[in-house]
Amino acid sequence: MLARLEAEGIAKGEKFINQYLLEHIPGRTLDAIKGARRKKEYKIMVGAAQNDLASSRPIEREIPDDDDEDMEVGGPAGPSTIVDDAAAMLGEAIKTLEETVRNIRGWRSEELLQLTAKSREPGEAPCEGVSQWLLDVFPPASVTPRRINTPLVNPSRAQRRRSEYARVQKLWRKSMASAVRAVLSEGEVRNEAPFSALARHWGAFVSQASVAVSEDPAWEQHPALVHLWAPIKVEEVEGAKLPFRSAAGPDRLSVRQWRAVPSSVRALLYVKVMRDGGFPAALMASRTVFLPKTLDGEDPANYRPISIMSVVVREFHKILANRIRSANILDMRQRYFEDGCAQNVAALSAAIYHARTKLRELHVVSLDVAKAFDSVSHDAIEIALRKRGFPWPFIHYVKGVYATSSTTFEHRGCSSPLYKLGRGVRQGDPLSPILFCLVVDDILSAIPPDVGFNLGDVKINCIAYADDLVLMSSTQWGMETSLRRVGEEAAKYGLLFNAKKSSALSLVPAGKQKKIKVVTDNLFRLGDGALIPQMTTTTCWKYLGVEFTCEGASKTSDDLRALLERVTKAPLKPQQRLKILRTFLIPKFYHGIVLSGTTLKRLRQLDLQSRAAVRRWLRLPHDVSKAFFHATVADGGLGIPAFETTIPALMRDRLAALASSPVPMFAAVGNAEWTGKRLQWASRLVEQRGMDLTTTAKRSKYWRDMLYASVDGRELRECRKTNLSTLWVDSGAHRIPGRDFVQHVHTRINCLPTAVRVSRGVRRSTRDVRCRAGCQETETAAHVVQNCHRTHGGRVKRHDAVCRVLAAGLRRGGWCVEEEPIVPTREGDRKPDLVCRKDELVKVVDAQIVSGAGSLDEAHKRKCKYYSQNPDMTPKISEKYAVAPKNVSYTSCTISWRGVWSSRSQGDLLLMGLTKGLLGTLTTRVLQGSHTNWTRFNKITSVCHRSAAEREGVG
Repeated sequence: MLARLEAEGIAKGEKFINQYLLEHIPGRTLDAIKGARRKKEYKIMVGAAQNDLASSRPIEREIPDDDDEDMEVGGPAGPSTIVDDAAAMLGEAIKTLEETVRNIRGWRSEELLQLTAKSREPGEAPCEGVSQWLLDVFPPASVTPRRINTPLVNPSRAQRRRSEYARVQKLWRKSMASAVRAVLSEGEVRNEAPFSALARHWGAFVSQASVAVSEDPAWEQHPALVHLWAPIKVEEVEGAKLPFRSAAGPDRLSVRQWRAVPSSVRALLYVKVMRDGGFPAALMASRTVFLPKTLDGEDPANYRPISIMSVVVREFHKILANRIRSANILDMRQRYFEDGCAQNVAALSAAIYHARTKLRELHVVSLDVAKAFDSVSHDAIEIALRKRGFPWPFIHYVKGVYATSSTTFEHRGCSSPLYKLGRGVRQGDPLSPILFCLVVDDILSAIPPDVGFNLGDVKINCIAYADDLVLMSSTQWGMETSLRRVGEEAAKYGLLFNAKKSSALSLVPAGKQKKIKVVTDNLFRLGDGALIPQMTTTTCWKYLGVEFTCEGASKTSDDLRALLERVTKAPLKPQQRLKILRTFLIPKFYHGIVLSGTTLKRLRQLDLQSRAAVRRWLRLPHDVSKAFFHATVADGGLGIPAFETTIPALMRDRLAALASSPVPMFAAVGNAEWTGKRLQWASRLVEQRGMDLTTTAKRSKYWRDMLYASVDGRELRECRKTNLSTLWVDSGAHRIPGRDFVQHVHTRINCLPTAVRVSRGVRRSTRDVRCRAGCQETETAAHVVQNCHRTHGGRVKRHDAVCRVLAAGLRRGGWCVEEEPIVPTREGDRKPDLVCRKDELVKVVDAQIVSGAGSLDEAHKRKCKYYSQNPDMTPKISEKYAVAPKNVSYTSCTISWRGVWSSRSQGDLLLMGLTKGLLGTLTTRVLQGSHTNWTRFNKITSVCHRSAAEREGVG
């Protein structure tokens, strides 16, 4: 409200704006007005309001009348009738939502109800008052001055290392994905362009007026789009949530703040926006950030502008985008919203393979649209919407969006004034890809239907993925015709092709030689006369992340070893390196390997490289079972995906889906010879060794069974019964010191260097495996940690630490806890660890850290029976605490020395009110105590050197 008044005052020529605002808003003081005008967000709102006043006009005037002679109306109702019906329907929906919102406290719902009760008057700006309501609900927070650390003078190597470690850890806590990108990036941008050059270049570019399109197509309501401008439902709002990591717009309203607003309140606001015809200009402003496309950032054109609007607008546009996608109105050749990468790459590969094996002429041209999203004409968007019968209110809403849109450029802490957007769609807006693809569909329609390449019974003339266009033809004349018509149609909409980034491949049969030859002479030109580079037998081009040569998709050349070395050298904790490998690095290779092809030998090499890196990070010995690396975290492993079992299954799933595609072109690709050979190779590997590895669950079972069949993994078989046993491996593991994490892993997989462990692969007669403490028992890790007399004191400390954590957690939950009370019975004194009372209930809890060789649930039962079957225990407890005997019960805290929980013990403790977070800390506490026991044993145990006869038990 204040910003709009200032814009009106400036338009009237007022010289003293502060006094002008004070007169029109008597409820505010002069200091409050001055303070509001100093804020950056307020200045943006004023500029947007000025643009709105200069360009806004009532939407009702833009709607043609039913009796307009130039307007063709197909259907029983004209545009004005449809608009009126939509307005009535939206009004009824507002009344329904208002009843729900009245029962909601907070969020200034009364003010919102007052806004919705008021309809927009002719000439009034859309949704007047919404911006002020948002400011009232989410007032700008006070900004704390950022602390600037004084850089060190001539820092040492250790100081630089600590500084870099602190920087990466801070970035990891803020955004794990950003930290991963920083670690895996190939290098910093060189020769970065100054902000003044960026603002000057992109400001002049985006502010240029759109190319005028004189076409005036007839409009007819599309039946599948009738629901597009229907009232938004609460369920749609809940299903269109933006991710929390999404950046805030110019109003600095975060996704987390907006998602805290009840869905019914948000739905009411969106329905009001639909009734009023749009958002206020202040909310249509955006901020544009720049992402470098190459490492050489000196040229401003080498940056990609990403526009960030308010999260309120983005969520609304996401709802509309979901509705449009459900209507399924895009050209079948446009695969941006499907599994387009797999389908398009497979189609191109199958066509090249068919041409080479069947000796068929094939011409392929990959076209690059120069600054496609930023160049498309706004008139072209309107024409595309009218051609497909979008509702009139939606068409006018989109026109209003681009008529009032403005942006500021931000880069490296600098910002620019507002720029009016004259053309292009905003990258970062959920609605932009669909609007752009609709324009591309018009371009695709210009391709002659009789031109293309025959794959089986289907003709393929084009495959598209947003602005990535690939044209195909079986003749040179056909390709020239397609290029000419596509170029003319694209230029009409303000789009131009970049010849330098485009490429052409021509395969021509060599007559009687029964071979295919690659034409290296330039054959094709764009509309402006520029030659398209021709591919040779040695060159390649990249399409949708896959490299292509004259022989088709080439085997991926990405080197996992180099990326692993980069992760190794990065200042990260071991568990963070595992997270990057598991979640980011290995999946990064899936796309290229699955679609370009590979060999079993290559897959095994990649698995060896990943396991070698993990062994280096965790200092694991060479004889650790490989199943421990590839078993899932829930099953007790490290969860590292295995290329050998994952890639064939992914390849089989993605290629097999082509044959059942509803699009005839891709169904033909699914039945092509190239696809059949790939499926045959993948199926053979998926069913290897008599195992069925077709699904994720079956692959997990394969590695799980292999882990539990090993000597070291047998005691982990109960991990999958409860996630408390494995939370520390993946969830929040960055809070554990790296050294402790490595020790936890060593204890979990039983790779502590005991006498038995180091004797593996050596003849037992040459090495003594008896306990070095003189127990005359075999020195295994289980014996040292659980039974040896040298570690008795450590076991007591480990047990007491568990009891202290339990007691503290129970007291916070409202239990009165008595530790280690002595209960005399006829069978002897009983001394449970904890006796807890709450109201009229008494719970006896006894902690035990046991071996995992047997069933942990059975160990839990035995501990409970030890107390419950004592005839004097329950009467003594009920008498002492003055409760009925039936209110006395027994449970245990049962964990194995390798950090595996009894599921029944966990269930009882959770019922007592303990949290999973607290019980998860007990897991790491037990692992830490077990490793400490082993360390103490190894330090204080002397080695007795015996003769060979003594080692063999002779004499």
